[in-house]
Amino acid sequence: MDTAIVACAQQRLRLHASLEDYRHDCVRFLRMAQSKGASLVVLPELSGVMAAVPRLPGVRASLLRQADQGRRRGASLWRRAKARVAGSTAELLRVDFRGALARHLAEEGNALRQDVEKLFSELARSYGVHIIVGAGYLPGDGPGQRSLALAFSPQGELIGEIARVGVLPDEEGMIAPGEGWDILDTPVGRIGVLMGKDVLYPETARLLAYRGADILVVMAATSDAALAAQIRATALARAQENQIFVLTSFLIGNDPLREGEAQFTGRSAIMAPAAMTSRNSGVLVQMGTSRAEGLITAELNFYALRDLWQRSGLSARSGLPLTLAGQALVTDYTLGRSLDEAWEDVEASRKRQLLLPEPSMPPAVSVTELPAAGEGETAAPLTAEESGEKPVQGGGPSGVSEVSAELTPEISSSDVSVPQDEEREDRSVESPSVAEEEITPAEELPAESNDQQALDGEGGAG
Repeated sequence: MDTAIVACAQQRLRLHASLEDYRHDCVRFLRMAQSKGASLVVLPELSGVMAAVPRLPGVRASLLRQADQGRRRGASLWRRAKARVAGSTAELLRVDFRGALARHLAEEGNALRQDVEKLFSELARSYGVHIIVGAGYLPGDGPGQRSLALAFSPQGELIGEIARVGVLPDEEGMIAPGEGWDILDTPVGRIGVLMGKDVLYPETARLLAYRGADILVVMAATSDAALAAQIRATALARAQENQIFVLTSFLIGNDPLREGEAQFTGRSAIMAPAAMTSRNSGVLVQMGTSRAEGLITAELNFYALRDLWQRSGLSARSGLPLTLAGQALVTDYTLGRSLDEAWEDVEASRKRQLLLPEPSMPPAVSVTELPAAGEGETAAPLTAEESGEKPVQGGGPSGVSEVSAELTPEISSSDVSVPQDEEREDRSVESPSVAEEEITPAEELPAESNDQQALDGEGGAG
């Protein structure tokens, strides 16, 4: 396939009352993608958590759902009032959404996975598109729950399963890490998927590029604004390092997995090698804001991409001296050291090199060991043998035959005559002046935005 239209969703997390409500939520994006002729649709990480919410039993989960309904755009005053009461009650009861979800996954995780697979299998078949969705916390290959992404063909077949390798501190004990990264070989292209913090490491994307990936899908769900910005920036870097297309999809909205009013954030984008984008920005199209839902679409030209690989004079795909780099990296990678561990070793070695030897000091002599002089007596000078000095041999002008015990009389200023006309040398030195140079900040170029549709009107198109 020489060209393909792809779509990325920026979706808001909602606590739906039923699985059918979640289905309608996803259908909005698929209809827009279908109208654009997209053959691949990406939904963000943890989108599938919305399928688990209706299954959570008890009054506490019901309170969370009521509170979420009042946050929706277009909610009536009565619904908003009920939502505030429900939210306050949930806080008083210390409702733990993460804990309730973890307990449900432990008891009904396999049934939840069947619901999610059935839902997206039907949607992919109904709209005739490939779907890659962040399915949330589900049982995967191996023991325990994982943060999964599931891929479906236009025929509704499950064609791939990817588990996030990096586990966040607040997820420890709830999910297990994935065991690697695989390629999805589809008619659209060879697709690699990275979830959340996995994209922060250049080696992951390079590994997928070595396996033939020409599309990298990055999906994330975080309420840490700094981490969201880091994921977005490193996704752009991965596109330039490997000269491939990158689709970045973020989850937005209220984050029930954390206490307080935490909000998922991130600005979705479709990226490409800089030479294939306007003003060499590396961005084909992006959302206008991180606060609004929307769908962005772009046409990927694989023929132009491969032509760029061949004609580029300095290519990131072939310019690295692999013999030198491989020999240098194999040691650190074989040892399994992190950058922090390697830095600690470097600092320890540097301190050892800069460590100065201790200065040698003469042996200390106690005052009590010195001979005491009687009253009115003058202390006799030490002999050469007592002082440890060797006597100077010879006499005359070139040497002294004995050590004198008398002190040299002080010379007063009146005994020395200084010529009045002697000129004194001016020893003052002027300090060189330092000129300050103002640094003019570089002009910031506006981000490029292409084909985008907003869903809830909270943010403009990029």
